[in-house]
Amino acid sequence: MISTYFTLDKLKEYEERYPDSSYIREFEDAYRGLESLRTGQLTLDEATKSFRNITSISVIPTKIYLEKSEEFAKKSEMIWK
Repeated sequence: MISTYFTLDKLKEYEERYPDSSYIREFEDAYRGLESLRTGQLTLDEATKSFRNITSISVIPTKIYLEKSEEFAKKSEMIWK
């Protein structure tokens, strides 16, 4: 499911359709920040603070989730059986 709906091309297409979305830009900024880190550069506390909001990012845009909710539910059932 992820390889179908959560591809870079699909995300870029979504951002073109919904220019107010900043997911790709935020992801690329975060990725560049991670790439530039050196081992031991951050303390555990600093790293925790840097990533504290990571779980608050919606991976699936609300509109798509609502459109595909039944399909997501069926796939989830298949995974957890």
